[in-house]
This record gives sequence, structure tokens and C-alpha cells, in this order.
Amino acid sequence: MTRFRRFVAALVLVPAFTACAAVFDIEEAKHDPALDDKGGAGGAATGTDAGPEDLCTTYCKTLTKACTGQDEQYTLDEKPVANRPSTICVDVCKRLPVGTTADTSGNTMGCRLHYAQAAATAAGLVSGGEVGELDNDCRAAGPGGNGVCGTNCDAVCTLAGPTCDSEKSEMTLAQQLILKDTTCRAECAQLPDTQDYNDLAVHQSGSSVQCRVYHVSAAQLNMQFHCPHVGGAAPCAGTPTISVGNDGGSIITHL
Repeated sequence: MTRFRRFVAALVLVPAFTACAAVFDIEEAKHDPALDDKGGAGGAATGTDAGPEDLCTTYCKTLTKACTGQDEQYTLDEKPVANRPSTICVDVCKRLPVGTTADTSGNTMGCRLHYAQAAATAAGLVSGGEVGELDNDCRAAGPGGNGVCGTNCDAVCTLAGPTCDSEKSEMTLAQQLILKDTTCRAECAQLPDTQDYNDLAVHQSGSSVQCRVYHVSAAQLNMQFHCPHVGGAAPCAGTPTISVGNDGGSIITHL
């Protein structure tokens, strides 16, 4: 008898709670699997639970909507498909370490997603949370990380090898050295870095880290064309020349 009374009481409380939710405009909490932690910090995007595709789709859709004009971070596909994120953005995302959704620094997609969502708040697309500066949030969320989600050189050197290794035959020996992490970092450290990035024309040429960020991103769509630029070919001026050291190893000489 007691169990029956409890059951009746529960039936009475359900509509009562529903009515309260309507009065106070309480929305039902919904779980978004794309926001789950994916792997450990700095781990490869191997795909756990819902997989990196879900995280990357969420990230790219959020960033594309929030960061436009002077804040645009990824060149859109030549023939974009409605409601589908940029292929360039998704492919960059898949090649970078996943990290966790708690990341607010470091070269991870978790960090970039955090700032993409912050950019959406700053752009007025979503409400709630602390409102930062849109341009700073977009640049932190972009492919380079801009010294917040890793450095721009971290991103270039993480992406260069996996992106361009299959294009070695199209690259000179000097350009190929950029595919090796240690050599890439030595080269990148010698380049000017304005600590600023968008995908507009100003960053698509010149001797700068920003030029490398642009072309390693664009190489996701056209590796054969852009990979030599990642290695320093024009329009990214400052191509290194190679000499042989005393130990027989290759030495980069910067122009």
C-alpha cells in the first residue's frame, strides 16, 4: 500500500515540476557528446567516444559563425556546402592534439574549442559566460593558437609533417626539412611572428610565421600546391638553404 501511495505522489509531482519549469523558463539540460573530453592532453586525435569528427564539427561550425571578416581564421571551401563546416578547418582539427574540454592553454583542440565558444559569446551568438574580446578569442581559437592555444610555430610544425609528407617528391630538400619537427622549429623560430592571424591576403605572403600558418591550413585542401610554401617557397619568402655540417648532418642557413 505504501509503495502505491509513493507511486501516486510521483505522478502528481511530475506535472507540477513541468509547470514550474515553464514559469521560471528552465530549459531541460541536454548532453552534447561533442563536448566530452577526447583523450589526454596533448594526445593524438585517435577518436574516442563520439570521435574527433564530432568535436571538430562543433568547433568548426562555432568558429566559422563567430569569426568573420577581419577575424576569419579558415579559408572556406571553393564550393561550400550548406550546414557543413569548412573541410580545411575540420582537417586541421583532426591533425592537432585533442586535449580536453577543460583546456584553456596549450596546442590542443580542446583549448581552441574553448575560445571558439568564447568568441561566439563575444559575438552575441550565445548568452551567458564571461564576454571577452572577439578578435583575441578568434585568434586563440584559430589554427595557429596565437600564443594562447600553443604558439603559431607549434601549430605549423605539428601540422607540416602529417600534411605534407606525401608531397615530398614535389618539394626541394630545403623545403622537406620543414617536415621534421626539430628542423621546423629551428626554421620557424627565425621567422617574424606578429602574434596576430587571420586568413586574409596580408598573411598569405611574406617572410613570416603567419604565411606558414595560412599555407599549412590551405594545404589541407590542396597539398601539392601549398606544401612547398609551408617549406618556405614563394610567396612565403625566406626559403632556407642547406649546407652539410662537420658531422654530415644538414644545417639550415637562413636568408
